[in-house]
Amino acid sequence: MAILGIIAHFPDPSGRRMNPVIGLRLLEGSHTGANMAEVILEVLQHYGVAEHIGYCVADNASNNDTLVKALGEDLVFSTQLYDASQRRLRCVGHVVNLVVVDINRVRIEILN
Repeated sequence: MAILGIIAHFPDPSGRRMNPVIGLRLLEGSHTGANMAEVILEVLQHYGVAEHIGYCVADNASNNDTLVKALGEDLVFSTQLYDASQRRLRCVGHVVNLVVVDINRVRIEILN
């Protein structure tokens, strides 16, 4: 069972950064970019914000590249040309976590 969390990032009218969880959905079938895009698109349409999406932030899994490409096929990003490689941002928190996990693994190996 996979659960897909969707968080929106936007400024409120006073300029304060908002980060609400707008979706927490079960993912039916395999964990592919196309399946995730379908779920995300439903959530974006539910909130009426699909036309306001600029970028996607996700971990480094390759299926997230497919996800952003699939979203681009369904969404129109205002009048800008859509280039999926330019709309995909890596989550720095996830990258740092991977580094720390690797450092800890090596440290444990050395101590043993």
